Amino acid sequence: MAAARLDAALWELHRPLQEAPDGAEPTFAVAPARLVKEVEECLNVENVEVTLARARLFRNEHPPDLCRWLALSKSFKILETPRTTVLKEMAKYIKKRGAGPHTLTAFESLRLVLEGRGHATARQAAASALRELFKKDKDRVISGEQWRSLSHKCVDGRVEILRVIAEAFVT
Repeated sequence: MAAARLDAALWELHRPLQEAPDGAEPTFAVAPARLVKEVEECLNVENVEVTLARARLFRNEHPPDLCRWLALSKSFKILETPRTTVLKEMAKYIKKRGAGPHTLTAFESLRLVLEGRGHATARQAAASALRELFKKDKDRVISGEQWRSLSHKCVDGRVEILRVIAEAFVT
């Protein structure tokens, strides 16, 4: 049941972005904040199976995943708050369960948010998610050089990411 609710919410988040003409604001049948809340409830309250949840968050074709939604929604001001909520939810999920085989995909999506010129709160949430991803990346799927490169490009998340990287490579 939770998986079906999660898929339905993801479809409803993506559909308006796919159907909107280029440059036009998307029109949602259900408020994006409500859809994001539905995703949160499915992941946390109903505890969707870990493999399914990771796929829906980081790498899924049908319905499209939340990483793809973050990339598509970055230019719409009406989606700033839902994007921040999604990023915070990703940080919590990564902290609790990691990204598993989708670590690199999660890194790339979060990197794009952090390097972007969007909402400062969204960038801070992305930095938090990246920090948790770094802590969970025990196999070092993402190289130290990728992390250092990211920390030099990002202004508001830079200090925190550098501190976490330094701690990890020193220990």
